[in-house]
Amino acid sequence: MKTLRMILIVMFIIGLAMTLVGFGLGLNLAALPNLFSRDDEYSEPLTYVDDVAVTKLVVDLSDRNIIVDFIEGDTVNFVYREHEHDTWTFTNTEGTLTIRQTTRPFSSWFQLRRASEAVLNTSLSIPKDWVIDIDLRSNVGKLDMQAEDTFVINTLEIDFKTGSVMLGNLAMASANLVMSTGSITLADITVAGDLSILTSTGRITLNDLEAADINLRSSTGRIELEDVTADALDARADTGRIKLNKVHIDGQVTLSTSTGDIVVEDTRASGFDITASTGSVDFSTTAITDYRFDLRTSVGSITVAGVNQGNRHATTTGTVLLKITVSTGSIHIIVQA
Repeated sequence: MKTLRMILIVMFIIGLAMTLVGFGLGLNLAALPNLFSRDDEYSEPLTYVDDVAVTKLVVDLSDRNIIVDFIEGDTVNFVYREHEHDTWTFTNTEGTLTIRQTTRPFSSWFQLRRASEAVLNTSLSIPKDWVIDIDLRSNVGKLDMQAEDTFVINTLEIDFKTGSVMLGNLAMASANLVMSTGSITLADITVAGDLSILTSTGRITLNDLEAADINLRSSTGRIELEDVTADALDARADTGRIKLNKVHIDGQVTLSTSTGDIVVEDTRASGFDITASTGSVDFSTTAITDYRFDLRTSVGSITVAGVNQGNRHATTTGTVLLKITVSTGSIHIIVQA
């Protein structure tokens, strides 16, 4: 212990001495942030313009953010900054425009130096009146695609490894979103067909959304829906909470968690199949007589309208089957005023 204390004292003295020497040689504290910045390694903004009409747009980046906006005109504009380790390719073949960035690995002061979002952001401008397939990918990066006026897409494919995805004010035929580590947020979205979202680690948030069938999968992370309308809903989280509020499903709702609570509020459907291995289920309704209950828990209790029903409760009346199965946790059926 004494030896360790002496080593720390010596290191402190050496550090203090080096700091004093630095000030003596004219060290500028204001310049310290630049010491850890890699922004100077990137070029000034470069612009790629494509004036050939396309039916599909593919953007596949290694370590950049994608900021999408929608413009008047008939050209695709892509603004980016280049690094010496980058390779950029732009091809337009048989109606498919592909923008691709690859980068070779390199070390920068043991990764202490970082590039700012200002140089990592790319800007993708798409004509407002185009209706095309869009495929966006990035190994490390964020996607922000939020339109001022509703933008119509044919099919949307998104595959991000690490980052975040934010979509807003879009209408599309179908959508398939995949995220390894990061959050996915959709607001003011209309999907005529199926919506599929898969995350390994991260939150899924849907707000003000319409779709046909909705399929949501999360290994680790919350799933939250509000003001959502669909034909069917299937949401499953291995580790994480599922919450529904103001959701209207014409068909069946299937919810499942391995570890995590499930909360359902102000939600209508033709039937519910809810399963939680470890976690409680809270189901709130203003019309308790509409439901035919099939409730069971192995370890926990069941309460219906404040009345304890033990660990098994079933009824034979009601047009909507509410089936809830819990291994470890309680079930609460709450009657709202």
